[in-house]
Amino acid sequence: AQVGETVAAGVHLDVSPRLTASRSTITLSGTVHGPIPRQGTIVELLVHYRGRWEPFRTPRSTAAGRFAVSYQFEGAVGGFPFRAEVPGGQAGFPYDTGYSNTVTVRTR
Repeated sequence: AQVGETVAAGVHLDVSPRLTASRSTITLSGTVHGPIPRQGTIVELLVHYRGRWEPFRTPRSTAAGRFAVSYQFEGAVGGFPFRAEVPGGQAGFPYDTGYSNTVTVRTR
């Protein structure tokens, strides 16, 4: 008999600042948990816009699992939820697709 189990990747997202001007820059950073391959893992950053999650950056984590990118708003005003996705099936990364916590940034 064989038993198979699928485990989602663990990822945590931080965004700073969470309240900003409509043309300011924010930093999205975080950590992918678990054994990370030497080359890191791909992390897809998503924003919830017009009713769906849209990818806008795809950084690669370090071998320690850390990632960080900057994003500049272009005049949009309101609340913008962000999250990170770590796709499953990456070489040397034994996890299925996983999603981070959602962080909402408000612009004024």
